[in-house]
Amino acid sequence: MKNTRDKTLNVLVVDDDPENLDAAKQYFHTRKDVRVNYSTNYHHAKQMLESKVYAFALFDYQLPYEAGMEPSEEYGLHLASRATLQALPWALITSGLGHHHKTSAFVRYAWTGTPEFHEIMDTPKDSTDAWKEVYETLEKNTPNIHEIVTAKKRYLKHVHKMYVDKKVIE
Repeated sequence: MKNTRDKTLNVLVVDDDPENLDAAKQYFHTRKDVRVNYSTNYHHAKQMLESKVYAFALFDYQLPYEAGMEPSEEYGLHLASRATLQALPWALITSGLGHHHKTSAFVRYAWTGTPEFHEIMDTPKDSTDAWKEVYETLEKNTPNIHEIVTAKKRYLKHVHKMYVDKKVIE
C-alpha cells in the first residue's frame, strides 16, 4: 500500500508582502495534499529551488534580492527562468497591471513554451481566492504531476549517486 506522503506535492511560494503571504498561507493550509515552503526574497528562494524538488512554484513579480532591500522585477523573472530550466511549472504573480486591485499571473506549465497570461478578475493578491485560482490553474493544466515529480526525484538520486561514486563531487 502506498504511503499518502507519496501523494503530497512540494510547492514553493515566494512573496515579500506579509499580507499576500498570509493569504497564501491561509489558502494552502486548507490543502492537505501539498507541503509548502515560503520565502520572502530572491536569495533564499534560489537556495530553496536548488535544494529540493518542487511540483509547482508561485513567485511574486517584484522581489528584493535579500530582506530589507528594494524589490525589483529582475528577481521574480530570474526565479521564473531558473524554474523553467528545471521543467518546473510556475506562476509569476503580480498586482496592478493596468488596474490597482486586479491580480494577474504569467503561468508556465511543464514543458511548454511561452508563458500564458492569466487575469484574475477583481481579486486582490492578498486574497485567498487569488492564490487558489492561480494554484488550481497550474494544477489543472499539469497532467500526471505526481509521476513527473517521482521521475525527477529518481533521476536526481541516480545522478547524485553516480557523481558521488565516481568522486566527481565530494
